[in-house]
Amino acid sequence: MDKLNNQPSKLDLGIDIDGVITDSPEFFASLSNRWQQEGGRVHIVSSRSDNLETRRASLNELGALGIVFDQLYLLPSIEIAQKCCPLSSLNWYQKHLWQKVDYCIKHGIGHFYDDDAKVVELFRLIAPGIKIVHYVDGTNSA
Repeated sequence: MDKLNNQPSKLDLGIDIDGVITDSPEFFASLSNRWQQEGGRVHIVSSRSDNLETRRASLNELGALGIVFDQLYLLPSIEIAQKCCPLSSLNWYQKHLWQKVDYCIKHGIGHFYDDDAKVVELFRLIAPGIKIVHYVDGTNSA
């Protein structure tokens, strides 16, 4: 987070795995490598469940695809989201996805790529200071 104006750092990048990295692995391998070479931090933020087996498989997959990153965040259980999400207006699924937005806010991510329209909508609603890229079928859309 930029301490002066409380805005997300332009040096922090967040990328979803399924439907984003998996759809364009060469692009995201290049982007993640360039981002780190230029001094930025790369966070992989996925809706995959946070358990040991999934974490190991995700680490292996990302390594095989050539993705470099500083942090891997997999979503905690839906039950945790229900307890932690302060936005009572969201339904159970939105609360689950809210965890991605919350992580990005807390870690000062300035740019985020995701393919899920519901996630994109939550970013625009809750964290308009983060540049969200709706990544659909290998293309960026506004």
